[in-house]
Amino acid sequence: LEAELETGEMMLQRLLERCFKQARAVDLDSLCVLPGERVWHLRVDVHVLVDDGGLETAACLACLAALLQHRRPEASV
Repeated sequence: LEAELETGEMMLQRLLERCFKQARAVDLDSLCVLPGERVWHLRVDVHVLVDDGGLETAACLACLAALLQHRRPEASV
């Protein structure tokens, strides 16, 4: 059972990563502080309470909502 959960988690992680990278939902250039040296790292955690269907869609919408609310702090070097 635990192996199935890990496989499901990895599949969901890959799906979300592909979805947001292909859609270019995040401006990756804006994450650079010093090109080639320092960048911001974004991480989105999805906690699934009940999986009665539509998990992929719900996770995509939750991630999109989180990314839309995110404000990158100003940084200077």
